[in-house]
Amino acid sequence: MSDRPIVFGAAYSVYVRAVRLVLHEKGVAYDLVPIDVFASSGVPPEHLARHPFGRIPAFEHDGFTLYESGAIARYIDAAFDGPPLQPAEPRAQARMNQALSVLDGYCYRTLVWDIFVERVRAPATGRAPDEARIAAALPRADTCLRALAEIGGAGPWLARQPWMQPLEIQPQPDQLFIWALARLPFQTFAAEPVPDAKAALAQLHQRLSTDISWREHLIGPFPLVMTNNEISLHGLPFITPNVEAVSEPAGDFLVGGFFPNPGRSKPLPPELFAPLSRSNLVYYHWEITPERLNELPQMSQLALMLTRHRQLNGQSVAAKWLDRAGPALGSTVTEVMQTAPNELAFKRTAPGGLTAIELLLFANWLEAPQFPALDLRLPPPRVRPGMRPVNLPAMPPGAPASHP
Repeated sequence: MSDRPIVFGAAYSVYVRAVRLVLHEKGVAYDLVPIDVFASSGVPPEHLARHPFGRIPAFEHDGFTLYESGAIARYIDAAFDGPPLQPAEPRAQARMNQALSVLDGYCYRTLVWDIFVERVRAPATGRAPDEARIAAALPRADTCLRALAEIGGAGPWLARQPWMQPLEIQPQPDQLFIWALARLPFQTFAAEPVPDAKAALAQLHQRLSTDISWREHLIGPFPLVMTNNEISLHGLPFITPNVEAVSEPAGDFLVGGFFPNPGRSKPLPPELFAPLSRSNLVYYHWEITPERLNELPQMSQLALMLTRHRQLNGQSVAAKWLDRAGPALGSTVTEVMQTAPNELAFKRTAPGGLTAIELLLFANWLEAPQFPALDLRLPPPRVRPGMRPVNLPAMPPGAPASHP
């Protein structure tokens, strides 16, 4: 008897795929034995011996048989070597089990049978979709997706991103302000409130100097410079990314940008700040989309070049579409408000439906070489024999900002 696992089921099945994904993540070779539970002759008798309810998948390993995808997945994770696929921390494990239970109990039938099968599979097989069934399922689908988003959140994903780790400071800020000026396309700024701006800046400099993994994403060894109240990255073409410690009557802030902030001679209109007074406001974004769409490509092309990513071809269909569609767009306003302790409401007023940066990302996605995958990474540069890469250390505090 072979100890190679066997998965019994149909390749198209969501639950069979879930088990196969777990085996793939653990690096376990296996055999897939096709089983058609929808055959005109009914469920094969030999499969009913494996699964008394006639569902898929069923599983066998070294004489041990099992059914139910959740049980199979947990067995694979425990029985085979490879990276652990379940969190060890009790609360994180509870959230994982909660998400799986929500998917099994509420989402699967709604999203797969009531919507996907009716909207996609039915027309593909020559049957008219059941519009009433789809309409009845959409509110349930909205609840499902909201629940899963609430369970997962963005925090755990951000914590796993290597590029985020050097930027984490304590205590973590809970607000972020972003604004742009129309004088130059690169005049975009961001600010986050902190208890002590100079201490936060020193902490950020220490993290960027210790964890230099972020340098691997740039095309060259650009020196990091720190003065008394500013960190800046020098040697890049056209721009000088910087973070500054700023103290205002309203509090202390870390302010970042690509150029020094020249300030404004005239105050901004009060109506621009009126929405910020709402106590339940979580996110607010306002832009003149045609102007922003005219500026952003220059900044994004430079960012893509500096981080070794493929730039958008100005003669591509997507780029020409942006040129044609942009002038027809008006202002875009996006608001996210907390309407209940566990609920956020999203509202957007936009002639084109998307913001400028979303339109630009959409265009890059459409032109991605491996579409529908959004992978714009360029291959690493070739190093000629006898050459070795150079890593420049961060410059100490107080060092002059000029460099050769």
